[in-house]
Amino acid sequence: GMGLWDPSRVVIDEVAGMALVCSAPHVYATEWWCLCGFLLFRLFDIRKPWPANAFNRRHEAWAVLADDLTAATYTVAVMHLWLLGFTVFIGGGFTN
Repeated sequence: GMGLWDPSRVVIDEVAGMALVCSAPHVYATEWWCLCGFLLFRLFDIRKPWPANAFNRRHEAWAVLADDLTAATYTVAVMHLWLLGFTVFIGGGFTN
């Protein structure tokens, strides 16, 4: 077979990744958090840390989606750790 690649005009994988990031409650706290979520997602989507890099080398349809969902998972984890740090060490940080 021809195999499947990640064509630039197909954006459902990025949409799914950002939907996962936006489903995390902290994303809606401020515009700052929205911007951070978007930028972190793009960083992880471009850099593709493990296991996203392994998914990116595969040719199945699920792998095209899995690498973006992995980037989104890393984004949510980092944002939660930031939020925890702001809450514990700064006493509120960006939270209400």
